[in-house]
Parts: sequence; structure tokens; C-alpha cells
Amino acid sequence: MIQINLLPRRGKKRKISVRQILLGYLASIALALIIIGLVWFLQLREIQGLQARLARVEEEVRQYAKYEALLKEVNQKKQIIDKKTEIIKSLQRDRDTMVRLLALISAEVPPEKIWLERLVQSANSMTLNGVALNNESIAEFMRNLESSPYIVK
Repeated sequence: MIQINLLPRRGKKRKISVRQILLGYLASIALALIIIGLVWFLQLREIQGLQARLARVEEEVRQYAKYEALLKEVNQKKQIIDKKTEIIKSLQRDRDTMVRLLALISAEVPPEKIWLERLVQSANSMTLNGVALNNESIAEFMRNLESSPYIVK
């Protein structure tokens, strides 16, 4: 009868020699060094690329620095012009105020009874100094001023 052996065939056990272990160890060290060198090389290229980009950006910043200084100067001049324009507008609004005030006072002063020596006007107030013939003239002048639509108490 035929016999069939279904058990796996046992081969000779190979002995792993010290030489093979040493070669495997050296090969793994060499592979690790190659990988480290490759990573180092790639990082070095990336650093050089970033340094080149930084140099380009710094050059652009230097180019635009003069425009920034020019812009600041223009903004300062614009602010000065805006202030001057606002002053001119306020003068335009109030240019005839003193004329009207003097006309009003001259119209309300009783003639030959009150002599004004000094008139001082500040923001919203007015101070009059002068001499009157009598108290009744002062009272009349005050009533005339109070009845005026341009004088506010």
C-alpha cells in the first residue's frame, strides 16, 4: 500500500551565523543613516527656500516702506488741510456775527446817555464796559437788549 505523509516536511534548521546578524545590524544602521540624511537634506532645502522667501518679502517691505512714509506724510498734510478748512468754515459761519452785534448795540444804546468804552466777546458771552449819564439810561439799554431776538440771557 502507498503511504502518504501529510505532515509538513521538516527541513534542516538553518543556523543563523554571527556574520548574518552583523550584516543585518549594519544594514539597518546604514538604512537609518540614509533616512536621517534624507530627512536632514529635505529640511535643509526647506530652510533655504524659506530663507529665500524671507529675503524676497523683506525686499518688498523695503520697497513699500518709502510709500508708507509718503502715505503718512500725505495723511498728516490732509489732517492739517482739514483743520484749516474747518476753521475757514467756522469763520464763514461767524463772519458777520460781530458786525450784527455792533449794529444791534449801536441801535439799542440811547444816544448821548451811554458811552461804551470796551466790548469783549468770547465764545457765547459778551462784556460791555462804559459810562452812563444815569441809572435810568442803563435800565433802558438793558430793556432794549432783552427785547432783541439776537441776545439770549
